Amino acid sequence: MSDTPPNKHNTDNAMKLQLSSRKMKSAVVVTAAALFASLCLTFLSESQELLEEHQPYTPVLLNRIPINNGRGLIDSHAPIIDVDSEMFQADAFETDHIVSYESLISSSTPLPKYTLQDALSPAHIYRDTYGFVVYDPSADEFIGMYPRSIKWSYYGRKLINSMGQLTFMLRQIFPERFQGESSDELVIPVSSGDFPYLMGTPILHFGSTFKRNLFPNMIGMPMPGFHLTCFADWAAGGSACNFGEEHDLEYDDLIPQLVWRGTDFGYLANVHPEFRRPLNDAADADVLRSKYDNLVPRWKGVILTSDSEAEHEANQTPGTVPLINIKFSNFLFEGKSTPTHGHNEFLKWEEVGIKASGEHMNSSELAQYKYHIDLGGGGGTTWAGTVQKLAMAGVLLHHETPTKDYIHDYMKPYVHYVPIKEDLTDVNAKLEWCESHPYESKQMSKQASELMRYLSSDEGFEQLFQEKFADPLRSIIDAYQPVSLTHDGVSWKEVLESISGNSVYPFARCSGKSTRCQPSRLKVVSNLDITSSVDVDGLLRHSCCMHSFSLSTKYDTPTTLQPATNCTMKTNAPSTCLLSTSNSALAGILVSPLDLVGKSCSSPSNILYRLQDVVSSIDLSFHAPVGCGKYNIVLPDFLALFTLSLGLSISICLGVIFSIIIYYFMLKNKHNNNTSLRKLFIGSILLLSTGLLPYLLFSISGTQNTAVRFTTCIAFVLYGFKILEATFGFVPKGATSSLGMYCVYFSMPTEILFDEKTDKPILATRGDMVDSTKNVLLSAVRIITLCSVLSPFSYKPFGETNAGAFHDEIILGDYLDLRHLGNCFAIALFFQQALALGDAVTGNAVQLVTGYRVLRSMRNPMLEATSPSDFWGRRWNVLIHLVMKRGVYKPVRKYTSALVASLAVFVMSGLFHEWLVHVVILYNRPLADEIAASGDVLLGSNTAFFVWNFVVIVSERLLAGRESIKSIGMMMPRLLVTFCIIMTSLPFAHWFGNPYLKGQFFDDYERCIPLIRKVGA
Repeated sequence: MSDTPPNKHNTDNAMKLQLSSRKMKSAVVVTAAALFASLCLTFLSESQELLEEHQPYTPVLLNRIPINNGRGLIDSHAPIIDVDSEMFQADAFETDHIVSYESLISSSTPLPKYTLQDALSPAHIYRDTYGFVVYDPSADEFIGMYPRSIKWSYYGRKLINSMGQLTFMLRQIFPERFQGESSDELVIPVSSGDFPYLMGTPILHFGSTFKRNLFPNMIGMPMPGFHLTCFADWAAGGSACNFGEEHDLEYDDLIPQLVWRGTDFGYLANVHPEFRRPLNDAADADVLRSKYDNLVPRWKGVILTSDSEAEHEANQTPGTVPLINIKFSNFLFEGKSTPTHGHNEFLKWEEVGIKASGEHMNSSELAQYKYHIDLGGGGGTTWAGTVQKLAMAGVLLHHETPTKDYIHDYMKPYVHYVPIKEDLTDVNAKLEWCESHPYESKQMSKQASELMRYLSSDEGFEQLFQEKFADPLRSIIDAYQPVSLTHDGVSWKEVLESISGNSVYPFARCSGKSTRCQPSRLKVVSNLDITSSVDVDGLLRHSCCMHSFSLSTKYDTPTTLQPATNCTMKTNAPSTCLLSTSNSALAGILVSPLDLVGKSCSSPSNILYRLQDVVSSIDLSFHAPVGCGKYNIVLPDFLALFTLSLGLSISICLGVIFSIIIYYFMLKNKHNNNTSLRKLFIGSILLLSTGLLPYLLFSISGTQNTAVRFTTCIAFVLYGFKILEATFGFVPKGATSSLGMYCVYFSMPTEILFDEKTDKPILATRGDMVDSTKNVLLSAVRIITLCSVLSPFSYKPFGETNAGAFHDEIILGDYLDLRHLGNCFAIALFFQQALALGDAVTGNAVQLVTGYRVLRSMRNPMLEATSPSDFWGRRWNVLIHLVMKRGVYKPVRKYTSALVASLAVFVMSGLFHEWLVHVVILYNRPLADEIAASGDVLLGSNTAFFVWNFVVIVSERLLAGRESIKSIGMMMPRLLVTFCIIMTSLPFAHWFGNPYLKGQFFDDYERCIPLIRKVGA
């Protein structure tokens, strides 16, 4: 929690002398007043001389904004300055007479009324990512509608995410408006994207908007992702967002240099085509400078840096640094964010005197500099960079671009920042002014930090929430004219059909009781034998009866239609598809992926679709006792469960094939520990196959659900280690007694227990069967309860922390932050319970089918471990421990020491987890491109986590023999011992969990289990 805002009665450093006629009798006071007036005139004269010498802007003495005066953040008496940008002057001239919807909302003026037909009208001026949310009273749910005239793009995912958060908060803020059949419908037009993809005028935009009022009905809303999630968390009773850290540094002690680090990708080419990156074939410093006017601002900053460094080198002034330090730490290379340091693409620039590459700087390192700049990114603005730098002790030179985010309305030039022109032509002049006016610059920095501190407080974020979310929604709800007022006796669906015909289609369904929307399905109204689908990310999912089609691009809709003779299902759980063909008679058909039309086309998944529709219509809400409110049980997505089961079944079938090959070519009549070249060759081929087959499966299916991918891949992880144990001769003897036994042992994602004396499988007793069934039920209850509690907080129940964002940008103190430790514990507990449920389900199934006792893999390590060795060796995922012991530890131990073998196990564990992250989270997923563009690196952290735990294990062995350690452990309660054990790894647990958190694994997992959601009240 941040500090409370400063008192509104605080005055600024421009003294206000209030001299009364009674006090003017004193000659001393008169003399003091005359001296003060003389000093003020002198200062203003010097400022005017500097103004005429450099730029036509007027620096002014800064007044601290009273933060608690009425509306709180904005003071009507903010300093008035002469605007230096020609662009701003043009804006004022062209748009001052236009009244925007945002200005109407801020002045509490009602918006113009609009109807359902009005919501459809902006569609033709959009390029993509435009739709509208309709509240359907008959079903008490929200429906996302999408115009057929607009192509579906990758950014549509942001639109669905925005609608999910929007509908959730509508129920939270206005519960009385959404009461089922007793309420009217509501239609809210929405759009989304990093910046507005416009050919005209939108209405409600989740993302950056244009500053100019040329689009008056554009209402800027928080961006999808962290921004919007903050608002949803607050609406659900969570804590305020953190708007940056101040790092406890003094302005006067900072390094006098303008610093910036970021990624080399431009946005301005979307708005100004003349702005572009330099081309490598023109990698000559003189040529680059000659094209300065056409460069994107980030590359202009690089040129300014080179000139500043050359000037500093020429002056050779000891104890000083170049004034400008703007460089790239990453760049997009082959679609991925890649470090620039040492890369050949940037070494070319250094050879010609352009030092475009710079070392990476975390927030703590950046905070040590006096001047910052927030150069526009992929959306024209850089929201996170702006607020973080405003919170720092240095002063921000804010890059003024044509777009803005909601937070920019609270930032005032020369009060919180120094404005910089879009083309950076005034950077040097503004820096010189800051250098010559340290007092004013320090005041700006102080006031900016106060603003960010206030926004991070409960009071400040409540004001932000009301002004930037609740008030706009309230105005839109009041402005909408329901069908009951415009078309008496007609439903909204009938009006929509009469207005639009077949020009819009439902693409998402949102209950509003969670922040998630599900893709809609709509049956084909046609006698054509065509069934085909593209999911909400625009990926090919299905081809089918009598016709098939192909995609022209990865994120486009189908464009060709060709005859086919039979029906083939290419994937598992597709969503809807807008089929666009070269045949105008077929264009625009909306089809359901599994509702196959022709008689020759049938699929068991049809039953799942119908079951899902029937179950979703059942009211499973209930009232909690003692006035705790109303709750609803959200059933799992049966299609997701079907896909998960299908993926696991395919992997088991492939496992059977592997086991047959191993049995006949590696094990039969060779029950010895000799490792032949034949074994090594076959084992290598099979091991490579287990690593590549999941990529092939997911390429064919195109499934995006990470929970499905994870379940499928776990089996292949086990196969890999079982191949190694077969290669080196460490297969349990009982498993090789027959082909059937080995197939069961190898292919099942569990382990049958064998008698150590007879090497025969142990038969399961009736008690074992009962205990196994109880374990399934208890594990299910635990994970459902845990996810129901953590889901509203996005699995960060203790709020955002630096450690939860970028593990390579935090200091030691952040690792020990209680919020960070709490979040890490929550995620670790989730993985324990999720793995325990999977282990219980598969183990119970194998035990019931085969009659043999199976291993219990998860043994409550988070609450019962007595040592690090006990945690990793006897409690956490014991199945993986055993196959790695036989497949890695024993072969390595045969030729080296126990220490080296243990290190090999932990390194191998890290490597196979890296493989999991790549194939589950990153491979062939549009989200991976977004993660790469953010500069976050997900690979490498898992290996670091397991190497750290190897260090913990070694330390335990070194200390285990000490009597003092043993005596202390014996005196401590067991729960406290377990706490000490998990604390050896908990501060670093985000190294393991962050890739899954950022890859939306938890969201996908929730689709596979029932959840309990609190109904907004």
